[in-house]
This record gives sequence, C-alpha cells and structure tokens, in this order.
Amino acid sequence: MADVRLDPVTRRRVGVVLAALLGVLLAATLPWRAAASTNPEPAPAGNPTTPVTITFWSYNLGVAAGGAGMQTLLQEFAREYPDIHVDARNVNNTLMNAQVQASLAAGQPPDVAQIGLNSVGLVAASMPYDPVESIAPAGQLRSDVQALVPSVRSLGMFHGKRVALPFNLSTPTLFYNASLFQQAGLDPARPPHTWAQVQADALQIHQRTSADGVYVANSGAFDWLTQSIVNSNGGYTVRQDGKKVEIGFDQKPAMEALQMLQRLHGSGAMPNYGTSGSVSSTPDLEAFVTGHLGMYLQSTVAIPALLSGAGGKFQVESAPEPSFGSQPAHPVNSGAGLVAFSQDRARQQADWTFMRYLTSHAAYEVVAKQMGYLPLRSDVADDPSIVAATPLLKPTLQQLPHLSPWVPWPGRQAAQAMTDFQDAVQSVEFQGAPAAPTMRSAAAQVKPLLTPAP
Repeated sequence: MADVRLDPVTRRRVGVVLAALLGVLLAATLPWRAAASTNPEPAPAGNPTTPVTITFWSYNLGVAAGGAGMQTLLQEFAREYPDIHVDARNVNNTLMNAQVQASLAAGQPPDVAQIGLNSVGLVAASMPYDPVESIAPAGQLRSDVQALVPSVRSLGMFHGKRVALPFNLSTPTLFYNASLFQQAGLDPARPPHTWAQVQADALQIHQRTSADGVYVANSGAFDWLTQSIVNSNGGYTVRQDGKKVEIGFDQKPAMEALQMLQRLHGSGAMPNYGTSGSVSSTPDLEAFVTGHLGMYLQSTVAIPALLSGAGGKFQVESAPEPSFGSQPAHPVNSGAGLVAFSQDRARQQADWTFMRYLTSHAAYEVVAKQMGYLPLRSDVADDPSIVAATPLLKPTLQQLPHLSPWVPWPGRQAAQAMTDFQDAVQSVEFQGAPAAPTMRSAAAQVKPLLTPAP
C-alpha cells in the first residue's frame, strides 16, 4: 500500500469529517438520554467493597507532554487503592471526543475520560455522561470544589450541572532564552510585558544573533491561545447569548489583535514554523530548545520538554502573557476535566474515588512538578514550596486569578467551525491576508455551522 502523507490542514479536516460521521452514527444507534445519566441517589462515600476495574482514557498518558507525571499518578493511586484497578489508555486529544462518541455507540465507553474543558457543552448535548453530582457524595464534592482556586470552580459546569471535574490546565506563558537576551543586549530580568515590547525585543534578538525572535504557538488544532490574544484586546471569538450565537472575531478588537500577529511576522520578528501538533515534537519547540528562538508563547505543559531539551545549555525563564498596551491580559485556560460515563454503580463509586484522587493535594504536587500544569487547589497553588520547586510556573500562577474560560464553539459542527476560524487566522498572521475581509468571510462561512447549545 502506498504511503500517503497528508498536510496538517488536510489531517485536521479529515479528523473533523471523522468526528462528524461518528456523531451521525451515534445519533442513529444510541438511545439518547436527555443529556446525562440519571441516578436516584449519589454513590455512597468510601471505597468499593470488592475489587473493581475501571477504564481511563487520557491524552497525557504515554506521551512526552505530561506522560511521566500521569504514570506517577496512576502508580500512586494503585498503591493507595489496591482494590481499584485502572486500565489506562492513551487517546490523542484531537480525537478524544470522536473516540468517546464511537465507544458510546458501541456500548463500551470509558469509565472516566480526560476531555477538553471547551467540550463540556458537546458532552452535555450529545454524550450520556454521569453528572459529577450523581456519583459524588454531596459533602465531598462541595468541599473539593471549595478547595479549588476560585477562578476555576465554575470550569466544567454546563447549565447548572457539573459535567467535568477540572483537572489539568494552563494559561499562555512567555518562555524566553536568557542567554539570547544577553547576547542581544537585553536584560533577562526585564522581559517584555506588552506586545509592542515583544516585537522590539524579538527584532533586536533576530538582528544581533542568528536566532529567531519570537513564536506564538497558536497554529494548532485548538484555539485557546488565539482566544486569549483576542480577549486581551477587548474582543471575543464566539459566545452564546441565550438562544443566540454571536461571532466576534470579525469585529475591530479581534482584527486588531490578529493584525498585531501579522506585524510580528511581517517585520521579521516571528517566523512561520508551520502547524503545531504535539507540544513535544514541533519545529517551534525544537527551535527553542536548540537555542535558535528567543521567546516562545506556549502552554506550561511544555515545561518538562523545554528544560530537558535545553539541558542546561541555557537558562529558560518565563513571564506572563503579554498585554496590549495598558489593557490587562485576559489569559484563557487550556486543558481538560474528568468526565465519568459508567452505568454500573460499583464502577461509578470507583470513578469518584479516582477522580477525587487526581484532584487531591498530593496529586496536584505531581501535576505541578512533573506535568507542567497548574495546581488547581488553593492549598497547593499558594504553597511557597511549590513555587520554589517549579519557578517557571510562577507567572502563570499569578495569572490564575484573572482566568478567562476557554469558550466552546456550540453545535455538532463545532470542530469544523473552529478549524475554519484557525485557518483564517493563519492566513492573516502568516500570509499577509487583509484582516477585515478575511475574517468577515470566515464569519459568513462559520455562522451556519453553529447552533445554540440547549
């Protein structure tokens, strides 16, 4: 058989088509419940009284981005709860929703899945899930949610139901090479805080060294980083007002934000490394860890790969997401929550025990130190020893109180809508397309794909 290789945009479109087909198959074969499992009483507190096996699908397991930390969490859970066996499987994050839908259609869903926090509306509308309230003792759930950093407590909620328990997330963070700053005549103790400063410093790095200046890793299959940049200029990409879906990426604040990215590239401050894929194996990450890139706006999940790749050859530093002049940045979260799909009561009880462990104090120490994600519990995020052990997380932790949620694209064709939007963004950013007509054309293309969430 011929070895057929698809370009990144085609791969994304094939994935979108596959997801849509799976959704149609699921709608035709599965006797849907309204939105979720209905259980008369929450699962009882405590551990299962007999050994039980649950399946867990994770997009971190088995990959460089957070894989070692996830393995540690599974090993520690097995030690603490020997009667609950977790059969863990890695599922690519771009395919997670489609594969969960297919497994539901086949009657063999995972018991717990790590699903993007921007997908809770899709889960609520089209996947028979277990609301966390239905499997968790009320007192435990209440205390665990109160233990979270206030800005993340509402994440995973949809129309008053907790679809997902927030687990792992980050906000955009500006990583930079302190050695390149010094070579370019810049002060590593004074990183840029505005996009105008980023462009000036990037050009100075590019002109005085052989390195590229800056790269913004917003070219992948997900739009959380693009949303963050648009929001920080006072705009928005998409939102739902009652039963009405509103598009904002064709409005002035959003287009000005995209024009800023266009200037970065057009001035020579930012190269085009192509579409990002896995955070552990991209040309942009490779450029940074080999000392050929001065600044890198990316998720903190890249921290282990950045430190390992740099290997002590240069000092990796971090700074908050840049702002537009005096406007405060509005960092948008990436990441996922834990969603349960079990129908068996014993497994539901084990699901909650597992979910509760993954969001415990002990687990979040591992999440911060080994996976590069933010610890979402206040007692861990405010612990000076955590900051001392993970100094690159410090600016991201400082941004956490100002978090803006990752807004989902509503409707069954949401993945296609987000892909079309990201394609238009890339044409403005890297191909010099005029922002106004390009984004207005994209809005006209995207709007019919969006349907209000119920």
